[in-house]
Amino acid sequence: MTKIINLWAGGGVGKSTNQARLFYMMKSIEKDHGFRVEMVREYVKPFAWMKTPINSAMQNHIFFSQLQLEMTLVGNVDYIITDSPTGISCVYHEYYVKTPAPMLRWENLKRSTVEVFDFWCPRVKPYNQDGRYETAEMAKDVDAFMQKYIEDGAFIGREPLRVLKPDVNFADEIFELVKEKAL
Repeated sequence: MTKIINLWAGGGVGKSTNQARLFYMMKSIEKDHGFRVEMVREYVKPFAWMKTPINSAMQNHIFFSQLQLEMTLVGNVDYIITDSPTGISCVYHEYYVKTPAPMLRWENLKRSTVEVFDFWCPRVKPYNQDGRYETAEMAKDVDAFMQKYIEDGAFIGREPLRVLKPDVNFADEIFELVKEKAL
């Protein structure tokens, strides 16, 4: 069964960097451990670089596009690593639009069929606003909203949110869990 490793936090904590690091580490031992791994990047990132405004309809498009990227791999690999969990669209919709996320039921349907591991990524490096929508202050506000949203049980059938140790290379902690077969 495919397992999805979700890296959660607002922008600028190093999710993409650590996704690439974890992918490299897992890929380098893939044959020795008998698993296959792929990564799914942020579908929204090109829009952020172009400064394209995101509205409610666009958030739905982002969610379903990100979901399609993941579902293409389900059943074909053992691990998917993503720096943009599909559920992040639910969080951003509720944060900005202030109404319940219409895509939440689709997220929960996915979670009822795929094993998902959610990791909260620590904010330990200086914020760089390039290619992001939020300022440093907004990103911290999004962090607080997002962590509460997840911990309050918005998503069904999930393991508890695992909070990673404050380290710029937090991928190392996840890698150890994979090697120990804890994931």
